[in-house]
Amino acid sequence: MDNPAANEAQQERMWMQRSVSQLLFSYLPGKTVDWEDGLAIVQLGGVRLSSAWEAKQMQVVLKEIEAYLTRWQSAGGIMHSSFPDPHKQPERFTIGEPESISATVVDAALRCLSCNRLVFASKKQLAVSRKSGGRPFLCPSCGQPALRQFPQIFVHGCGHFVALGKWMPTLKHAGESMAVTSYPLLCQKCGARAIAEIPSRSERARDLVVKCRTCKQITVERLSARCHHCFTNPPPLPQQETPAGEEGAAKEPTVVDRVMMRITSYRASEAYYPHSLTLLRLDRPQQTGYMDEEVNMLRGMLPEAGEEAATSPAVSAVAALSARLQEAVAKGDMVAVNTLAQQIGNVATGSTTLERVPRPAGRLQHLHPDLVKSITESLALKTTVRTTPYTQILGQDQHGATAGLLQEITRAHQRLGLRPTLLVDDLPVISATFGYTRRSFEPTYEENGALLPTHLRAFYPLEQFAAKRIGRPGAVGTIPILAREGDHEGIFLGLDPERVLSWLAHNDVRLPSNDQAPIVHILQSLEEVDRYYDTVWQKPVLRLVFGLLHSLSHAAMRIVSRFAGLERTSISEYLFPPLLGTVIYANSSTFKMGCMETMMRSSLFEFLEALGEEAMTCLIDPDCIDHRGACAGCLYSPEISCRVFNHGLSRAFLIGGHTPWLDVSIGERIRGYWQE
Repeated sequence: MDNPAANEAQQERMWMQRSVSQLLFSYLPGKTVDWEDGLAIVQLGGVRLSSAWEAKQMQVVLKEIEAYLTRWQSAGGIMHSSFPDPHKQPERFTIGEPESISATVVDAALRCLSCNRLVFASKKQLAVSRKSGGRPFLCPSCGQPALRQFPQIFVHGCGHFVALGKWMPTLKHAGESMAVTSYPLLCQKCGARAIAEIPSRSERARDLVVKCRTCKQITVERLSARCHHCFTNPPPLPQQETPAGEEGAAKEPTVVDRVMMRITSYRASEAYYPHSLTLLRLDRPQQTGYMDEEVNMLRGMLPEAGEEAATSPAVSAVAALSARLQEAVAKGDMVAVNTLAQQIGNVATGSTTLERVPRPAGRLQHLHPDLVKSITESLALKTTVRTTPYTQILGQDQHGATAGLLQEITRAHQRLGLRPTLLVDDLPVISATFGYTRRSFEPTYEENGALLPTHLRAFYPLEQFAAKRIGRPGAVGTIPILAREGDHEGIFLGLDPERVLSWLAHNDVRLPSNDQAPIVHILQSLEEVDRYYDTVWQKPVLRLVFGLLHSLSHAAMRIVSRFAGLERTSISEYLFPPLLGTVIYANSSTFKMGCMETMMRSSLFEFLEALGEEAMTCLIDPDCIDHRGACAGCLYSPEISCRVFNHGLSRAFLIGGHTPWLDVSIGERIRGYWQE
């Protein structure tokens, strides 16, 4: 059931062709989706790659995955046995861009949408129906072409799922212990005459009873399933937590708790959570930049080793710029062609200096590794990525509607406490999806008050044909990691450091006084936290600084989605805490669609106005703002759009409200950044 790749040889092979973005984030191995004709539920299986990365290129992605898995296991999650160690066994992975994915029909009962009868058809019968034109089955009782596969499945945290069938897995008492067994959906009294139906139209578990149409008796009072695999091979349990306000030992899960499967729609999130990451490329040569004094300041923060890596002369600048010039010529982007040609000429003639900049005084002390990395990424953004201030963009079109609003746009930036907005032309991002979970996206989940581990599974190994397709016969059996590398367009939004310092003081966070720049002052005071910000609420200064920046970023993504005409899943963020900034970029493709520039040219003022207004609203207010101030109705973003899992968010940072890290019974409030 959970490894369609192993069963494909026994049935007709089906392949789905989708865009690279869909294959990276939506159509992934192990997921259950509709087949094109809508008749059947299919489980996606093995992938085919259009190309494969070299070992050296893979290292940065594998290193990041290794850190992700370390965090996962330390938080109580479990790595499935199929997942190799990316540090010890890098040769067992193949990274590349996906091209297509196989699919197999799920064994699931069909239900008549007209009369509610259940029909148990085999995969072979479904395949024959699809071959004959895809016409839905006729219901044996009412004769209507209304048979569809039952849309509910049962999922467990170990990654197994069960679809509705004639026999459902459960447990039974065997003396003082339990044993595995199955219960029937068909009436055993009526035997061959039995006809099962689910009379309720509701999809709630408590309403899904099975009734025998022949004898009018209820055969199953409530649909349920138990995971036989975890009963036979019980995984280790995470440390149990004692409920707040209670004394004594924490509750230990029972056998039934550990194997209980949750019923959900095969399309729902609980049925499949992809795990992905995004990385910023740091190896491009220096070619551009803005606010040179800020570049020098950032370099001055780095320790000697980081400074050496960040400030070495870019000896390969001409070669790299030439390669990008060829890409611009191929795309017909004449603006980029002229800009790059001028940059190559400046480097070749020595007009542009790529030598190391002297270190300024005032080095930061005791920098933790993630902050060093973040400073290095901020330097890469400022020195290797093309950015254009909004004043220059709007000044290019003197007769445009937004060009006449320059003063109003400037005042809007000042009112919101923002630095000038920048258009980002080519943010170099690597996106990679490497595994999946069911039941929960977090390392643990709760069942009847007890914590259970979530298993992170790898994708199905590459088959022989897939390995030959990328010219690597030896890649058979390796685990694929689906990745794409490209330059993305976006906008940069940054906070005013001096105003942030003032805001921190209003919230009773007074940093030690010194004569350093405001951003250096702030960074020196930030506490260390894990790279995924799981414990950010426990850090007095970081929770305010990071929470403010992260909440602004998510509020902006919400507005950009509307003004740029992109879905929420097609927009991502990349945070740059040392700049107190974020880049909101279009992640849906590697070529520029121009939607961000168009938004800036035609709707920048409206965007800023909406940013200040819509951050104050939520569908679930006032309950939302009186608790954490963030939920799916306002600041939360899809998992693929937020690399720190929606941690540290609250509208209270922007507009004021209940202190998000405290219990709702405590009436403490914080002052909003936009209340300054």
